[in-house]
Amino acid sequence: MKDVVRGFGLAVRSLRKAPTFTAATILLMALGVGVVTTVFTIVDHVLFRPLPYPAAERLVYLTNGSHNGPTLERLDAVEVFDSWTATSSVDVNLWRVDGDPLRLSRMETTPAFFTLFAARPQLGRLIVDADRDRVDIAVLTHAFWRDVFGSDPGVVGTTMLIDGEPIEIVGVLSEEFVHPSRLEGQPHFYRPLEWSNPGFENPGYHAHSVTARLAAGVSLEQANQRIDRLEAEVAAAHPDYYSEGPQDWPLVSLHDTTVGYVRGSLLLLLGAVGLLLLDACVNVAHLFMARSLARTREMAVRRAMGAGTRNLLEQLTTESLVVGLAGGAGGLLIAKLVLTLLRRWTVELPRGADVTIDLRVFLVCFGLSALTALILGLLPAFRSVRGDLQAPLRAGGRGISGGRRKERAGLPEWSGGLRGGRLARPGGVGRAPDAQLPGGYGD
Repeated sequence: MKDVVRGFGLAVRSLRKAPTFTAATILLMALGVGVVTTVFTIVDHVLFRPLPYPAAERLVYLTNGSHNGPTLERLDAVEVFDSWTATSSVDVNLWRVDGDPLRLSRMETTPAFFTLFAARPQLGRLIVDADRDRVDIAVLTHAFWRDVFGSDPGVVGTTMLIDGEPIEIVGVLSEEFVHPSRLEGQPHFYRPLEWSNPGFENPGYHAHSVTARLAAGVSLEQANQRIDRLEAEVAAAHPDYYSEGPQDWPLVSLHDTTVGYVRGSLLLLLGAVGLLLLDACVNVAHLFMARSLARTREMAVRRAMGAGTRNLLEQLTTESLVVGLAGGAGGLLIAKLVLTLLRRWTVELPRGADVTIDLRVFLVCFGLSALTALILGLLPAFRSVRGDLQAPLRAGGRGISGGRRKERAGLPEWSGGLRGGRLARPGGVGRAPDAQLPGGYGD
């Protein structure tokens, strides 16, 4: 551990001696990694992660968006479903004695909705089977309870006026509950499905979305075959309405129908920022190469003093790692800032509320930056420590002692060296045989 700490200390001191290189490299790394981390965070949360519900891979959505009563009444007999729920949203008004009515979104649903999507109550209870056709009760969302009722713990049992009708509040959903974004947006409260609505007898009354969980071992293809038979049964029961035959409502994965329309755009964006990172890597590689060329004599001196190749590589690797970690930290700050701005601007994105920087994103960010810096830093490092030892030292000796000592001795800069105690012109021609070194330096 002491060796590790000492190595990082040496790397930091070495980088501080080259502030221009250090600042430019860290900035390029931060920009490249920051943009990639931002887009990866969005793509990861929206496309790659499963929906936050039990057995999410078995959740399916009945396409066409809205279905009639005759269809809903037959869904209990569909054996390929483990459970199903129907939902429908409508705008209503909350009447308030101290101000203007407040426009709200109400969703009516079956009790299975809360089990399918793993909802838990913060206060009170949720809708249960005994609440069938009870349109006078409501379960509030956590945000509605917080914003309108001020997180009042005594709200359960009270009533609110919805379009002039008293509605009893029986529960409040927990803050962790995530409403499926595919189902008509985020409502303010839920109430039981009104099965007694006369519209349910009309095959033309299409108002409800259907989501279901497939039974264990049932494939999507098998479920669609069963839905085809259901559609035929409904069409046969109402031939006047279905004069053109059964409608086609295939089942699709709830995950696919939630994010499918943005998948191509997000993957294209991820590829574009990957090219941006590649461009940043090229520039960082050039900076590392320039630094390695400038340090050729330094490495040669250290090797001449006894430093092994392994020691030099460890130092250069540590310096690259410090640059990578610093660039990763800067990239993480950039990603956090951009994601905050996106949420503030309310960018429309499925599952957008779930997009946050978590441990998985943190590890990807720092892993990417450290790996990039190590690869780009090690390639020039091998050249610095494995080259010819004598050439940099000879070049350094002529450049330092050859010039300065000649000036102190009063010799002209064009002198090419000493040959037998006499001055020699460049190229070994035009000797001055009688010109002895001044001050008794001749022989």
